Amino acid sequence: MVTLEQKLALFSKLMQQDISDNLQEGRAKIESDYRKRRALQEQQSKEKAKRYVDDHKKIIDTKIAQYKAKAKLESKKEIMQVKEDCIHVIDELLKDRINEYTDTAEYQTWIIESVKSLKEYFDQEVVIYLSPKDLKNQKEAIINELEAEGANTKFVAFDLNDKIVLGGLIVKIEASNMQIDLSLDSVLENKSEEISQLVLTAIEKECEELEK
Repeated sequence: MVTLEQKLALFSKLMQQDISDNLQEGRAKIESDYRKRRALQEQQSKEKAKRYVDDHKKIIDTKIAQYKAKAKLESKKEIMQVKEDCIHVIDELLKDRINEYTDTAEYQTWIIESVKSLKEYFDQEVVIYLSPKDLKNQKEAIINELEAEGANTKFVAFDLNDKIVLGGLIVKIEASNMQIDLSLDSVLENKSEEISQLVLTAIEKECEELEK
């Protein structure tokens, strides 16, 4: 026969076993929940870190793109400035060469021949515009040639014109107000675009060689 003490002992043992099972089950559940939360937190931390890196990478890439664009723009500006400087230098060199040419006998022959080609207009009032240098150095030779050609030089006047700096001449027929421009300045101006294009083409070829 089972005594009361034995029943109490058995009940106590069963209660302890149940509590132990509950504790183990609760512990397992807590550990499982902890692992899940930890894994979730790690995943969230990784995603947050990745977003942080990606955002900063985008910022860095944007900055790099901006710097490259700026450098490219600066490079283009520098190239344009070089082109302008080269064109200016070439222009000044040409003017120097033309100025040297106007001191030669060849130039004097050319300007006299230019005047002779217009002698049909010298039977009326005309103005021959010259550069300051030619007004001083070529006027007398032109008058002598006109007289030798039989032109009446009393109809011919000489004057300066702002359009003539380098040399050559502009003839104005007073009656019709017509002007015939044979100035070296107009020749250079007409050729300026062609000269500029030659310079630009040369510079572009140099840039292409440097980029290879």
